[in-house]
Amino acid sequence: VEMYGLVVSNLQQQFDALNHRTTTQLETLRPEIPNRIAMGHERLGTDEQALDEEKIRTRKLIEREKARNLKTLADFEAALEIEKVERLEREAQTLKKIIDENFGLGQMIDEERARREATLGHVRDENDDIDRVRDLPDKIFKDDMM
Repeated sequence: VEMYGLVVSNLQQQFDALNHRTTTQLETLRPEIPNRIAMGHERLGTDEQALDEEKIRTRKLIEREKARNLKTLADFEAALEIEKVERLEREAQTLKKIIDENFGLGQMIDEERARREATLGHVRDENDDIDRVRDLPDKIFKDDMM
C-alpha cells in the first residue's frame, strides 16, 4: 500500500509539473493566437484570390483552345470538301476518257462489222451467181427433158 502511495504521489508530481509547463506555454502563446488566426485568414484570403484568378485564366485558356480547335476543325472540313470536289472532277475526267476511248473503239468495231457484212454480202452474191451459172445448164437440160 505504501508503494502504491509513492507511485500515486510520483504520478501526481509529474502531472502537476506537466500541467504547469503546458499552462505556462499556453499563457505564453495566448497573445499570439489572434495574430496567428489573422495570418491564417489572410493566407486563406490570398489563396482564394489566387484560386479565383487561376479559374479565370483556366477558362480563358479553355476558350482559346476551343476556338483554335474549332478553327482547325473548320479548316479540315474545308479541305475535305475541296478534296471531294477534286476527286469528283478527276473521276469525271477519267470517265470521259474511258467513254471517248470506248466510243472510238466502238466506231472502229462498227466500221469493221460494216466492212465485213459488205464483203460477206458481195461473197454471197458471187456465190449465188456462181450457183445460178452452174445450175443453169442442169436446168436447161431438165427443161428439155421434160
